[in-house]
Amino acid sequence: MAIDPICGMTVDEASGLRAERDGQTFFFCSSHCRQRFLSTSANVDRQEKPQGKALYTCPMHPEVEQDHPGDCPQCGMALEPKTVTAGSSEEEHVELRDMTLRFWIGAALTLPKNLLEMNNLIPE
Repeated sequence: MAIDPICGMTVDEASGLRAERDGQTFFFCSSHCRQRFLSTSANVDRQEKPQGKALYTCPMHPEVEQDHPGDCPQCGMALEPKTVTAGSSEEEHVELRDMTLRFWIGAALTLPKNLLEMNNLIPE
């Protein structure tokens, strides 16, 4: 198994796309990554991105990258951390808090309606 130098995915050497540079063979997960690699110079490495801060990307559009959480500008999905970390920080739980708040608001609005409907089912 090889590592794609553009996106970092694991690629099967037997079925992956390949390109050679300076006598070394590189394997790619998609033609997009291969074209991006071929269009960059030999000095550009994927490690030039800022270290120490999490990098967030869209699951549907991997070319969208930000240094903070948010929404994808192309599809609106929540951006996910590109690398998984062992520790959990407060900013990682923003989406969980948002969905929990939506759940409790929905439950609070649904409970009175259900009680009124059940009241109509009681035989007199």
